[in-house]
Amino acid sequence: MSIQDLISRIETAKSNLEGLKDQVPRDQSSASKIHGWEPSVDRPGFAFIETESGGVKATAGLMSTEDPNGIFRQKGLSGEVEGTVITDLHGGTGNPRDGIKAGVGVYEANLDIAAAAEFYGAPLPDEANVANLEFKAAAASAEASVGKDGLTAGATASLVEGGFTVGYSSAENEQDETVRLVGVAGQGYAARLHWDDADSDGFREFGLGGDYSFLSADIKTEDPLRTLLSGGNTSGGVGGNLIMDPILPEGNLTESVANKFGLSIKDENAPNA
Repeated sequence: MSIQDLISRIETAKSNLEGLKDQVPRDQSSASKIHGWEPSVDRPGFAFIETESGGVKATAGLMSTEDPNGIFRQKGLSGEVEGTVITDLHGGTGNPRDGIKAGVGVYEANLDIAAAAEFYGAPLPDEANVANLEFKAAAASAEASVGKDGLTAGATASLVEGGFTVGYSSAENEQDETVRLVGVAGQGYAARLHWDDADSDGFREFGLGGDYSFLSADIKTEDPLRTLLSGGNTSGGVGGNLIMDPILPEGNLTESVANKFGLSIKDENAPNA
């Protein structure tokens, strides 16, 4: 090998490394920095600013607690503003979003029934392993954001709201589906599109949702065609489960139909695929 060949290979390797650097996602390119006081057992009150990868979040409140087993969490007299790369939007999923979000509330709480059942030795059936309750009092929010898990746009305000989320989610299943229904005493409008792969099994949970005056609702499914034909596996559809399920083939029906046209909705490179 000549010196010129060696130099050429070094330059090629350098160019490849530069290309890989440019492909690093923004949310992984720098660590999160916290300035202020986060909630803790000794100090439930909180006020802090978080910056990460070009995004900023300012949060303050008098109380924020969470059960160590993930069963119950609550927050009181709180407000927050997030902008640009919103890294922990929608429950800290780790999915960054570009946009802006602002919200205030007197009180909010979430009870994870599935986690409670698991903790007390009475786990829910496999086909219904997602079940939680949510409640808010005197809350208002506005958001316009888009990212690799979905899109949200709208603004709402409510005196009180409460509801539930039920369904099934597992990396070992390719027909995950969840339904969220919340009754609202308030005003406002919002629209949501979902396309996240929360369990990293290669099948995205496609769905849609929205807020309209007295109702807030979302549905997500890894098998949109089956959900459409059966009326929803978790929406109480007796007609869907008892009539259509024995007729429809096993597995992900949407994927099977896509395969017939040389297409696929599955990401074979997903960690749990």
